[in-house]
Amino acid sequence: MTKKVISVEKGTPIHEIYRIFLKNNIMGVPVVDKEGLVAGIVTERDLAVREEDIKTPASVNLLGSIVYLEDMDKYNELLKKKMGQLAVDVMSNPAKTLREDASIGEIIEFMDNEGINRVPIIDPNNRLCGIVTRTDIIKELIREKKDK
Repeated sequence: MTKKVISVEKGTPIHEIYRIFLKNNIMGVPVVDKEGLVAGIVTERDLAVREEDIKTPASVNLLGSIVYLEDMDKYNELLKKKMGQLAVDVMSNPAKTLREDASIGEIIEFMDNEGINRVPIIDPNNRLCGIVTRTDIIKELIREKKDK
């Protein structure tokens, strides 16, 4: 687990998040509120979606009204991420977190089940106290093998 977590606040501009990623060679940052509670996470995927073409959901004109045949909520969320300028606009939320007493096995299973590459770790007061990435897991597994 990385204990010196690089995080951002909800109002952090997107261009600053890009700079943080590049400067620190990371691909995700937890988004915290003023109390240090995890509000969400911004990952490389959240930023990459901004470059994708967004297709307007299929619709039909019925009696002078437009009826959408696809999920407008998903479209609106993608549009918000594409047009957003702040961390709060593009973050995935709620953040998928684990408690600091989670075992390596629990962390691996959680990340696999959730399809995520990093998980913010929270203390008993729900405040950010660390982050575990897939790289952290590999390093720990190698360390365990060396200790045997």
